[in-house]
Amino acid sequence: MFCLGNQNQHDTSLLVRCRKALWRVRTNHHLKNIKLDRNTSPTLTVLDAPSAYGKTYALHKFSEINKNKKIKILSCESVVDRLIECIQKQPTALRTNLLRNLSDNSDCIIIEDIDIVLAGKQTTQEEVAIAVMRAMDSNTSIVVTGINIKERVPYFYNTIMRRWAYSTTYIKA
Repeated sequence: MFCLGNQNQHDTSLLVRCRKALWRVRTNHHLKNIKLDRNTSPTLTVLDAPSAYGKTYALHKFSEINKNKKIKILSCESVVDRLIECIQKQPTALRTNLLRNLSDNSDCIIIEDIDIVLAGKQTTQEEVAIAVMRAMDSNTSIVVTGINIKERVPYFYNTIMRRWAYSTTYIKA
């Protein structure tokens, strides 16, 4: 069998494209089935995929599908900024008010790129996780995106999973 020098690269590229396509199908299917109803239990969805897999695109598509619902898309940086502001102003009210104030009674909060801001910051990871759990206690569904979330933000992930494992969907590329 004769093989050109670029054949191996082409096979790898094809494999990556197939993985991306499968991840996108799984993600879109799951996002379509999230029920954003205040009368149902909230869900936590973790979208864990490398750059250029289409996380942001899928979330904007999710927002379009749910036009009649209140969905708030936040960067993790804005969540941490709010966390710091709450610590400085009201340390005792921090955990109950952080995401509740950010959400403005939203049906869903999307926090993008959680790994970038929280990597290596154990206490901040735990505080953001507690704020996420409080928002879920008030029937707000949460979607979190990032790259290698289990490895890069383990305290956030483990804190969430201890309490919400039964209603968490982890979609890893």
